[in-house]
Formats: sequence, C-alpha cells, structure tokens
Amino acid sequence: MLTAETVEAYTWALEKFLDSMGNEKMPLSVMTDGDKAMRRAIKTVLPNARHRLCKWHLKKNAVSNVHVPGFLCDFEKCMSMPTEEEFEIAWTNLVDNYNLHENNWAIEVYKKWHLWAEGYLRGIFFTGAKSTQRVEEMNAFMNRFLKLRLRLFEFVQAYDRALAKFPHNEAKAQVESENSTPILSTTMKRIEQHATDTFSRAILKKFRNEIKKEQSLFRVVKVEIEDFWVYYLSRYQQEDVTWSVYYQPTEGIMKCSCLKFESIGFPCCHMISVMKMEHLREIPSYLISQRRTKMAKSSSLHGRTPMSEWVTQTTRYGALSTACVEMSFYASHSTNAYDEAREEITRLTFKMRELYMLHVQNQQKVTGEENNVEGTSMHFGIGDPVIIKHEGSENSAKDFIPKAAGWSANPNSNQAQILDSNFGGWSTIPSNGFEG
Repeated sequence: MLTAETVEAYTWALEKFLDSMGNEKMPLSVMTDGDKAMRRAIKTVLPNARHRLCKWHLKKNAVSNVHVPGFLCDFEKCMSMPTEEEFEIAWTNLVDNYNLHENNWAIEVYKKWHLWAEGYLRGIFFTGAKSTQRVEEMNAFMNRFLKLRLRLFEFVQAYDRALAKFPHNEAKAQVESENSTPILSTTMKRIEQHATDTFSRAILKKFRNEIKKEQSLFRVVKVEIEDFWVYYLSRYQQEDVTWSVYYQPTEGIMKCSCLKFESIGFPCCHMISVMKMEHLREIPSYLISQRRTKMAKSSSLHGRTPMSEWVTQTTRYGALSTACVEMSFYASHSTNAYDEAREEITRLTFKMRELYMLHVQNQQKVTGEENNVEGTSMHFGIGDPVIIKHEGSENSAKDFIPKAAGWSANPNSNQAQILDSNFGGWSTIPSNGFEG
C-alpha cells in the first residue's frame, strides 16, 4: 500500500514491479480504476501497454452522476457495443435520450472512450477481464485471515496461512486438468475431445460455451480467394449482423472479424462453426495458445533465469513447514499419535541431516570453499533484530531482547517474505498470462 497516491509514488511502484519480474517482458495490458496519477505513471513506465478502465467503477460513477432511471442499463449496453461505429451511434442516442449534452461527467467520460468502449478494445489481450474485481476478491480473501489488531509476528503467520491456500488451490486445479477426463457434453465430439486433451479445465468450460453458441450460427456465403477462403456467418433471427472468418487450409490459419481470439486466447464460436463446416477433427494449432493449455505452467518456466539457491531453499522450507501443520494438529490429540509422530520426525530428521551434510560437502567440492557444516545457521527469512550497543551498555544487553523475537525462526514467516510481491493494488495482466 502506498502512503501517497501521486505520480511519483505510482511510478516507483511500477518500476519496482518490473524489477521483481526481472525486466524480461513488459506487460501487454493494464486495468485500473481511472486514477489520473496512476494513468500518468502507466503512460511513463509502460508506454506500450494497453490501458483499460474498470467497468465496475465506470458503472458506479455513472449511477453517482446521472440520477435517471434506466440510464445505467443503457450505458452498459453502450459500453458493450462490439464495433466502433455501433458505439458512436449508441453514445449519440444515449446523450440525446437522457439530455446529457451539458453533463460534465458525460463530457469527461466520453473523452476517455478509447479506455472503456468495447468496440475500441477488440483484439487487445485482456483474458476476458473487464474489471478489477480480482483485486477486490483478493482483498476479501485476505480479510478472512487478518484481524483488526494483530501483532507483527501474528500478521506474518496469518499472511503465510493465506498464501499457503493459493498453491494448494492451483495444484488442485492442475491435478484435475491433467488426471481427470470430463464427460463430453456437446455434439461436436471430436473437437471437444481435442479441447479436453489440450486446454486447462477452466478454458475447456469456456470453450464449451462457445460450441453451444455456434449452434445458432449459419453460413451466408463462402468465397474462395486464391489460397484462402472467407466464410460469412450470421446468427439466427439476427440476419443483419454478419461475421467474416478467413481460413487458409494449407497453413491452418484462421482469423475472425470479431477479434475475440486475440482478446481471450482461445477460438470463438465463429471459428468453431468454420471447423464444423470444414469437418476438422482437431483445433488448428494456430488457434492453440500455449498459455491456455494444460502445460502452460511448465512451459512458462522454460528458459527463465533460475531462482537463487537462497530463494529456492527458503521457499521449500516454508512449504514443508506448512505441510507439517496439519499432521501436528492430529498427532497432538492422543498420546499414541504423539509418540509415533515424534519417532518418525526424529528418524526423518536424522536422515535429512545426513542428506544435508552430503549436499554441503558436494557444494564445497564445486566451489572450493571450506565451511563449518555443524555451525550453519538454521534461521531463514526474517531474523532477529541486530543488537546495537549504545554508550554505557553492557554485554548483558542480549538479555533485553524480547522473547517474542524467537518467532523469527518460525517457518510460517518465511514464505510471506518471499511471496509478498505477488499482492498489490494493481490489476495488471503480465505478458506471459496466468489463467489456469
């Protein structure tokens, strides 16, 4: 949280965000609530990123500034117009119908049409997101673990418990995608089966919805132009609306005028309709975005600079400590369980200590450095405060260290320090994507 909402503060926060990402790739898209200082900072630090205003905040401001029944519904329809021409017509009608020609809010919000009108944001990759609701959901999620008055070490422990939920949920979704087979539920069995084998579970659900939408489409005409074909499609009882899909069979290239594929990263219903008419058994590889597949996570790690040994070690330490919490809870309820747990822990500790010493010895052979294995500190993450001797202080100053300092060795505090940069007020979509 920033203490000052100024251009300088937001610029600093964005620069630190890029540093934490290694400055390897710049974000493609950014979504905010419309703060002017934030917009200026984004334009300075992320000049090539496409900026979008949060739909929820726009609707909230609309209700606050135009107190006319029915306006919000019409304004939302105007925001969702699929083309630039339709948006301009809808906005003109909106201003005329509600007499907003002199309304300051309407004048100002129209000046920023390129930041919120759907027709001007087509083809920009926002993964389908239209609001910063994900940030608000994260705030609500964290509030389940945090109380109003917490000591510092209690906050770190609570924060660590909250963080432990994220990898658990992510791992659960990954296991479901890789090890379970959903029942085919559409009429396009071959295409759906290929999508099941390829896409993550979350994307598969959205892809199925596109297959269902396809059922109301029909072909108007098919035009052959050299080595590619153009399909013109319309929808049942909406004959005045058409979409064009360009398909090159030899290369498997397909492009749709709705630009939904470029915005969300998987085929739209118009493309699926062409697949059906072409009797394709699989989704063309051109339409499979790696970030949407089951292997997105493993492929995103390929080629990256490996994390430092300290970061890896501390992350493992926190994960193992968290994993033992549940076991300790059950083992503490009976004498037999407690004794068995203590025995197993002692056995495992002895074994892990041998492996650790072997690892250190191998490291010494590689680096040529001699370290005292026995005297290696077992404290990770946040350590005890440094003792500063003031004039007149005695060696007994160490006795005045608060006993609460012992919490620094608590494993629950380490993961929070490592992963703290994962949370913030920015609803920013990185260029490598992350939908499971």
